[in-house]
Amino acid sequence: TVSIFGRPTPIELDFFQIELEK
Repeated sequence: TVSIFGRPTPIELDFFQIELEK
């Protein structure tokens, strides 16, 4: 996901990993 700060946050990176593992 794209963070509102313009860079990925640890939470967003964790979410991305979860999506990849599906």
